Amino acid sequence: MFRQTVIASIDHPRAVFRLVLGVTFLLLFAFPFVRVDVDPESMLSRDEPVRVFHNAMKERMNLHDLILLGVSLDSHGEGVFNPDSLRRIKALTDHIQTIEGVIPHELLSLDKVDAIEPAGPATVRFQRIMSRLPTTQAEANRIRQRARDNPFLLGTQISHDGKALAIYVPIVAKDQSWRISREISWKISEIDGPEQYYFTGLPVAEDTFGVEMFIQMAVSAPLAMLLIGILITWFFQHLRLTIASLLIALFSVVITMGIFVATGNTLHIMSSMSPIFIMPVAVLDTVHILSQFYDDYNGNRRETLLVVMKDLWQPMLFTSLTTAVGFFSLALAPIPPVQVFGIFTGLGMLIAWLLSMTFLPAFIMAMPESALQGFGDKQKIETGGSLLSHTLFRIDNFAWAYSRWILGGGVIIIVIAILGISRIIVNDNPMKWFEPEYPIRSADRLINERFNGSYLVYLSIRQAFDGASVNESVDELRRALPPSNPKTQELIARLDAIAPETDSPVRLIGSLRRWVAEKAADRESTATGESDDGDDLVFELEEDTTHQPRSVEKGQWRALDVVLENTLAPYQIMKQPDMLQWLARLLEYAGSTDLIDSGHTVTNLVRKINKELHEGRIEHYTIPDSTEGIMETYVSFQSSHDLHRLWHIITHDYAATTLLFQLKSGDNLYVDKATKELDAWISANPPPYALESGWFGLSYINIVWQQKMVEGMLGALAGSGVVVFLMMLFLYRSFWWGILSLVPLTVAIISIYGIVGFIGKDYDMPIAVLSALTLGLSIDFAIHFMTHVRLYAREYTPYEAIKRVFGDPARGIWRNAVIVSLGFTPLLLAPLVPYKTVGYLMIGIMVASAMATFVVLPAILHTSYLQRTLFSNR
Repeated sequence: MFRQTVIASIDHPRAVFRLVLGVTFLLLFAFPFVRVDVDPESMLSRDEPVRVFHNAMKERMNLHDLILLGVSLDSHGEGVFNPDSLRRIKALTDHIQTIEGVIPHELLSLDKVDAIEPAGPATVRFQRIMSRLPTTQAEANRIRQRARDNPFLLGTQISHDGKALAIYVPIVAKDQSWRISREISWKISEIDGPEQYYFTGLPVAEDTFGVEMFIQMAVSAPLAMLLIGILITWFFQHLRLTIASLLIALFSVVITMGIFVATGNTLHIMSSMSPIFIMPVAVLDTVHILSQFYDDYNGNRRETLLVVMKDLWQPMLFTSLTTAVGFFSLALAPIPPVQVFGIFTGLGMLIAWLLSMTFLPAFIMAMPESALQGFGDKQKIETGGSLLSHTLFRIDNFAWAYSRWILGGGVIIIVIAILGISRIIVNDNPMKWFEPEYPIRSADRLINERFNGSYLVYLSIRQAFDGASVNESVDELRRALPPSNPKTQELIARLDAIAPETDSPVRLIGSLRRWVAEKAADRESTATGESDDGDDLVFELEEDTTHQPRSVEKGQWRALDVVLENTLAPYQIMKQPDMLQWLARLLEYAGSTDLIDSGHTVTNLVRKINKELHEGRIEHYTIPDSTEGIMETYVSFQSSHDLHRLWHIITHDYAATTLLFQLKSGDNLYVDKATKELDAWISANPPPYALESGWFGLSYINIVWQQKMVEGMLGALAGSGVVVFLMMLFLYRSFWWGILSLVPLTVAIISIYGIVGFIGKDYDMPIAVLSALTLGLSIDFAIHFMTHVRLYAREYTPYEAIKRVFGDPARGIWRNAVIVSLGFTPLLLAPLVPYKTVGYLMIGIMVASAMATFVVLPAILHTSYLQRTLFSNR
C-alpha cells in the first residue's frame, strides 16, 4: 500500500493533482442541494414512539408550534395597558395575521380572545376583550380587567402585575419561525413605539440556532484555516508548504461534505460541526510529515521524503484509523444526526490521511528545487540551537528526574477528577445553546419572570380500552338497535364491516354516527373505523335537538343516531362530574408544586362559564355536579368566537382531554422531574375511570432524546475504547504496550471531565458526543511517541531511546498539539454555547493529552520495573 500511495504520488505528481482536483470540483456541484434540519425533534428517528405520539396528538388536537412575543413598557405607570400602546399593539397583531406561515384564526391576542361575562340569569355573553381600541385610560383599564378575569389568560397572556402582555403566534411549521420573527421585528421597527418586545419559545430558539449555525460555519471554518495557515508558516517558514497543508484540509472538507450532500443526508446541528473537526485534524499527518521533513531535509527532497514517509507510515496510519474509529463509534448512538455526524467526520479523517499520503508528496515533488533552498532546521538541531529542542529535552529530564512524583501526582489528579465526574449532572436545554445575553435567551428570562412560563408540556388523557371493550360495545349496540327500524340492518352491516378495524368503542360509535349523519344528509359515506374521534356532524346533531326531519327516512336515521348517542354516553368521560373534579384536583396539585407554574384544561373553562351562568357569583366557580350541568357550559360556549379553542383541550367525542402545563425552565432535568411528579400523583390518586395517558410537546421530546444520547454515548465510548485497544494490541503485539498507549487519553479525558463536574457544567449534547470521539483523537500523540520509542529501542538503551524521541518525533507532536488545539479557538468566538463547549473541551483535551504524552508517558517508561517488562525482548 505504501508503494501504491506514497511512491506513486512522488513519481506521478500531475496525475495526483488531476485526480484530486477532479473529484473535488465534481463534488462541489452537490453543495447547492444541501438540505437543512435544525429541529432537535430530529434527534429521534421518525418511527420513535414518543415522536410518533407527539405528532399524532398535535394533529388530533389541532395544536401548533408557537412564537411567544412579550410586550412591556416599564416607563409607563400602567405598562402597556394605555390607549397609545394598545393601539400600536393592535396594529402589530393586524400585521402578524398577514404574514405567510402564521395561522391567523389561532392568534392569541387581546382582540382575538373572548371575555366571558354574565348577561342575565342562565345567560353568558362572549365578546372580544378588546372589541375596539380604547380612547381613555379607564377603557384601557377595563380591557385589562376583562383579560384578568379570563382563567386562561392570567399569567399566560397578561402578566401577574397587569402591566405586560404576551402574544402567542401560531405557525404552520417550526422552520419558519425565524423568518416570521424577523418580519414581525421589521413591523415593530416601523411602528417605532417605546414598548419593548421579546421573542422567545423553543420553535424560534431552535430555528434561530440553525441560522446562527450557518453563520458560524461561514465564519469559524475560514478563521480556523487562517489560524492554521499562520501557525504552519511560523513553524516551517515556507508559504508554499503552508498552502499545500491548507489545500489538504480544504479538499478533505469539500470531498467529505460533498459526499454527505450527494448521498442525500440532511445537515443537522451536529453535522454542521464536521468541517470544524475535519479541518484541524486533517493537518495532523501533514504537520508530522512537514515537521520531520523540515528537521531532516538534506537537499535531496525525494530521498528525504522516502525516509520520512517510511518512518511515519505506520504511526500515521494507526493514528488516522483510531481517530476515525472514535468518530465511527458514534454510529452506535441511537440518535440519527449523531450517527451521520460520526460516520462522515470519520470518513473525513480517512480522506485527510489519504490526501496527506498522496497530495502532499506530489506537491513537494512538483515544486521547483530552488523553492526549498535554505529550507529545514537540521543545522540548528545539530548545533543545539533550537529553542524548541532545548525545551523538549528539559521536559524529558524533568520526567526522568521526578518520575515517581509525577506518577504519584497523576494518581492524585485522577482520584480528584473522578470525584468531579461524580458531580456531573446530565441536563440540556435548547434555550441554553445561546449565550446568556443573547436576545432570545434574555427574552426567555424576562418572560418567565413576569408570566407563568414559556415552556409548554402536554399530557394526553383518554379512556383505556382493549379488544374486549370493542366486542362489548358491538354486543350492546346489537341489543339496543330497534329491529323495527328499516335502517337497522343497514347499520348493523356497517357495524360488522368497521368493528374489526377499530381499537376503541369511542372510535367505533363516532364513525357510525358520522356515517348515519351522512346517510341522513343523502351524502356518500366516507366514515371508517380509523377516525380518531367523532365528527363535527355529531356536534351539529346534538346542538339541533329541535330539528324535525323532512322525511320519514331521515327520521329513521335520526332515531338510530339517538341510540348511538345513548350508547356513547358512558364513554364520554369529559361530560362526567367525577372525571372533571379529578382533573381539577390534578391541576390544583400541579400548581402547588415548585416545578409547574400553571396548568390548563377544560375544567377552567367549565367553572368559569358555570359561574357566569349564575350571574357571576363566585360560589358557583365550581364544576357542576351533573352531566346536564356540564353540557350546559359546553353548549353555552358554542356562542363564543373561540369555539375552535375548545377542541384543543378536549376531543369532539368528549372522550379525551389534553392538559397544558407551563414551566419556567426547559431544562430536561426540570421537565423530567415535573412530569414524574405528576405521574406519581396520578398513581397515588386513581382516576374514576381506567385511563391511559402520555406526555408530549417539544420540552418532553428533549428529555427522551437526551436520555438516548447519554446511553448511546456510553455505549459508543465503551465500543471505541475496545476497538482502539485491540488496534494497539495489533500494532504493538504487546498487552502492556497496548495498555500504556491508553494512559495519556485516559488522563486527559478523566481530568477534563472532572473539571466539567467541578465547575458545574451540565453534561449536555456536545459534551456527550465529545466523550466518545475524543478517545480516538487524543491517542494520536501517544501512538507517535511510543512507536518511535520502540523503533529507537532496537538500537539504543531505553533511556537513550526516550531521549531520541524528544528530538524529531517530539517536535512533530508538539507542533501538532499547538495547531490542533489552536485550530478550535475560532469556536470560542461563537455566540452559540455548543460551539464554545466543543472549542473549550477540544482545546483542553488536546493540551492535556500532549502534556500526558510528554510528561506522564516518559515518567512511566523511566521506571526501572516497567523498563524490564516493556523492553524485555529488546
